[in-house]
Amino acid sequence: MKHIIFRSRSDSSDEEYLVELQIDHSTVKLTCSCPAGSHGQLCKHRFAFAQGLDDYLLHEEERASLQEVKDIIGHSSIFETIDQINKETAAIEQAKKRLKNLRNAAGRVMDKGFALTKT
Repeated sequence: MKHIIFRSRSDSSDEEYLVELQIDHSTVKLTCSCPAGSHGQLCKHRFAFAQGLDDYLLHEEERASLQEVKDIIGHSSIFETIDQINKETAAIEQAKKRLKNLRNAAGRVMDKGFALTKT
């Protein structure tokens, strides 16, 4: 059994969480002790570490294990789901920018005046 532990930080408090990767034969588990992770949700800590990102890394000496975790995840069944989440997140961000531009344009038109098309 392989076991890798990262200590992660909270954005909103001084809390420290444990993100653990466990491999037992051909099964991989990635858990987090944060409130979201403890309730089975995909928390930002697990999501970041699964991608080899150090966004929430507390201790520099744990950085060396990030690439190993990324490689493990890259050869697992969850990889495509993570990739799809990233693609959908990017699409949502692009849609938010387009929506903001449309709202701003509508506000400018409303300030300047617009034509009635039906009377």
